[in-house]
Order: sequence, then structure tokens, then C-alpha cells
Amino acid sequence: MNRITLSAAVILAALVLAACNVVVEPPPPSPPANTIDVTASNDFSTPLEQFTLNAGSTQVFRVTVPSSVDANDLLYIELDREAPLEVMTGTYGTVTYSASSSEFFGTGSTGIVAATSSVSSQGIGTTVPCRGSCVILEDQPSEFYIRVGHVGGSVPSQISLYIYGDSYVDLSEPFNNELNTAPALEQIDAGAIETVGDVDYFWMPVTASVTFETAANGFPVEAYRLGSSGQVIAGPFGAGDVIGMNTGEFIRVWAVAPNEAAVSAKSQYSLDYQAF
Repeated sequence: MNRITLSAAVILAALVLAACNVVVEPPPPSPPANTIDVTASNDFSTPLEQFTLNAGSTQVFRVTVPSSVDANDLLYIELDREAPLEVMTGTYGTVTYSASSSEFFGTGSTGIVAATSSVSSQGIGTTVPCRGSCVILEDQPSEFYIRVGHVGGSVPSQISLYIYGDSYVDLSEPFNNELNTAPALEQIDAGAIETVGDVDYFWMPVTASVTFETAANGFPVEAYRLGSSGQVIAGPFGAGDVIGMNTGEFIRVWAVAPNEAAVSAKSQYSLDYQAF
């Protein structure tokens, strides 16, 4: 009888200790009570909201994306001036992308710092600038949050918010994302790194010298020469470099900082060649 009682006591103690070791996760943060609901549109010219921020304050928006907007290639989240912009596509409070200027945006909070530091060609449409801070999403949930901060100083910030669907400016997207669907490089060709993680491939139909150029004072992108199987032969190449290419090889272009991208007016590049 004593053995049974002792065993029961040991089991009870073990259960108590196990309960003490249970980690209770705190609940995720909730959006503030003054969160404003907005609905994305297909109109790039009309702001969804115009608001004023005092020094040190922020404004949170809950964004709904209708199916008619989601049908577009891209979703632009744009301010009419340069101010801290944070996008949360998952749990509220976890920043997925951010920007503080029209120059570039990045993952997490990397877009809030300074960027690492015009062409007109066949493979790119009319380039698009941003009015101010902007983030471009390729895949977005039907609902997410953004947070806008005060510009700085003591003067209130007057800000307009635009969120709208649009098409790729890079006319080769999304086919140039993979080696096996890479388009043949035209004699006068171009592209842009409009979304984070974008990689552009071009197949060389001839043996030629290819001149690589980027936008003046633009977002840093670089090129590589790849073999017919996709292996790196040479690079990186920067603006003004000439790349000797053989028939059947590939050129790869991407952002110097892989966690960053920029609107097409900043991230465009050209690839022009003369065949031997």
C-alpha cells in the first residue's frame, strides 16, 4: 500500500513539474483602435486616404484587396511623399517590407535605411516612378496592414495614400524568371527589378558583345554571364561594362542587394549587343 501511495505521489509531482515548464506564448499584438480600413483599387491617380500625422505619431491601415485588383500582376503601395512606410502581409506587427523613399524598398525594416548605392529599350514599357515611399508586391493576401510614420521634425505631415493594381513594366515578366523560359535577347533589350527576389534571365541567340547599362542614379543591379547549363562564367558586371557572350549562353540580372527592389524608373537596365 505504501508503494502504491509513493508511486502516485511521484507521478503527481512529475505532472506538476511538467505543468511548470509549459511556455505560454503571449498573444500577437493587435492593430490600434484608430486603424483605418481602405480598399485597394485599379486607379493609380486617386488617393485612398489623405491624412495628417503629428510629430512622433503613426497611422495604421487595414487594406482589403478585391479580386479585380488581385488579378493584376503587381500591387503598388505608395505615398505622395517620402515617409516611413511599413507593410505587414502576415501577422500584424511583423514588418514584411518597408520603404522611406522613392529610391528602393526592402524586406523587414531594411527599406527604412539609405539605399546601397534613362534608358529606353525594346524589352521594357514606359517606366513608372513613385511619388514618394513605395512598396511593390507580387503576391499579396486579400487583407493586410500597413503603417505610415511622420516625416520628421515638428511640422505635421500631410500625406496621401495610394494602393492600386498594375502590370509589370518589364515586358519579359514572368517568363524571364527561369532559365528554361528565358526569352532570346533582342539587339536592343531591357528589363527592371520591380519586386524583391526578382531574377531576370536572357538567352543569347548569337555570339556578341553585350553592353550593360543601368538607370542614371538608379537602384544598383548587376549582370552575370552564365554557361548553357546556367553555371556562372563571369561577373558581376556593372553599368557600362561590355560582356562577351557566345551563342546558347545566358545573361542573369538581379539586385546587388538581394533583399531589395525598386520601381521601374529606378531599377531599369538595358542590354544592347552587336553580333560578331
